Amino acid sequence: MYEIANCDSARFFLNSIQLLNSNDICPTSFKSGFASNELIDSQMLRLYEVAKHINLKYPGEIKILPLDSNWKTALQQMHTHFPDLTNRLSGSELAEVTPLLGEFNDLIHWLDKELERKHNGNVLNETWVTICLDFNRAKNCQHRPLPENDYKLFTHELYFGGLHLHYDNVGRHPWELFGSSDYHCPAEQVISQNQISPSCNLYFNDWDLLRKQKQVLPLKQYQQNFNNFYHSRGGVDFFKYALDDPRLAVGYMKIGNLKNIADYSTVESRNVLRNKLASSNLVGWKIC
Repeated sequence: MYEIANCDSARFFLNSIQLLNSNDICPTSFKSGFASNELIDSQMLRLYEVAKHINLKYPGEIKILPLDSNWKTALQQMHTHFPDLTNRLSGSELAEVTPLLGEFNDLIHWLDKELERKHNGNVLNETWVTICLDFNRAKNCQHRPLPENDYKLFTHELYFGGLHLHYDNVGRHPWELFGSSDYHCPAEQVISQNQISPSCNLYFNDWDLLRKQKQVLPLKQYQQNFNNFYHSRGGVDFFKYALDDPRLAVGYMKIGNLKNIADYSTVESRNVLRNKLASSNLVGWKIC
């Protein structure tokens, strides 16, 4: 059970998620951090298949790259085709190809996380477990401008038990670029979050414990690393907002937290829950 924040965005979330059900969730993005090598290989093949289908409709639009030793660069370069096509196609064309384009985008994001865990395997990646309720292409998914007062809720401290609204723009946001060390995304595709939907992420990692144990970068150094990336990528000319402007929207907006968070103060207790999540299906939710 989650305790929800008292803010406009959280109230919108509570109202709008009641118009949706578990069948509206994007299956590709649903679980991150549990994947086997077999599933990763299967999803890589599916990415190529989807890209080929898009190229049949729009020849040469998707440059298909091998996901070998340079998989991260390949994913970044292929991702640029998603906002490019989405922004160029007419309404009728976009409506027809959205299922393919959406899956193409979802697979890239999913593979980016899972391949990071598989190949790099640092302590942060090893505990990256997320449940993503992505409703953005569901018929009854509502979207609204992000309330100005709620920009203060953005954080890159995505810790165990947190409930954060998901990104709701077509493009790449600043913190996502930083996390992927993305130097391929063009400036016109960089969009800080300015609208919201009921799509959300539920986090179940150990980042908070690792920081307390000083096994990962302290927050101050992490923030400095982002600041350095911001300036090296072009600063306000590239990102459109100054580093201290809350509209830069670094991270994700936190709107809630597990009520019984104290029950998960150890890695052992968290692993019990993570194992349950790995083998369970989401059938619905209840607003109390």
